[in-house]
Amino acid sequence: MSPATKARSCLADLAPKEIVSTIARTFELMEIAEEEIARARSTLKPKVLGSRERSERINQAFKALMPGALLNLTDAVYRHHCREIIDRADQGEDLRPGTESEVLHMLMQTSLRSPLNSSGQALYERLFKNIVGKLPEDWEPTPEAWKGQADEMLHDARKRLARDR
Repeated sequence: MSPATKARSCLADLAPKEIVSTIARTFELMEIAEEEIARARSTLKPKVLGSRERSERINQAFKALMPGALLNLTDAVYRHHCREIIDRADQGEDLRPGTESEVLHMLMQTSLRSPLNSSGQALYERLFKNIVGKLPEDWEPTPEAWKGQADEMLHDARKRLARDR
């Protein structure tokens, strides 16, 4: 029985259904984070110089993998978030900037309030394809207003979404 299933059964009579669902979902995402850390560690060669330090950085990434706003999105979105944070940790990079998954979520939320401009839509489509892996076959990509604008928007959004992890 998975930790999420155990949490659901133990808490079913003690807390409202929404709270139980949130706790169970948190355990599901913890499992994904652990899987991604194990995947990253499996690529390390044990006797290579620096492997121990890289392994430790990867292990330390777990505390930076809190889902935050990604809690109720798909496993694929959260898994991509984990991989990006773990890769940054492995390389010794700054963990604070927002991930592609967090930017995608921000664009999703923004689009519920008002339509995205063409470059915002182009960035949304690019991130969706990177994270989910596909768009419909008959999809017509939205062009950027100018070349590089989506990249600029991504950079700005990462800075705006930066947080201590």
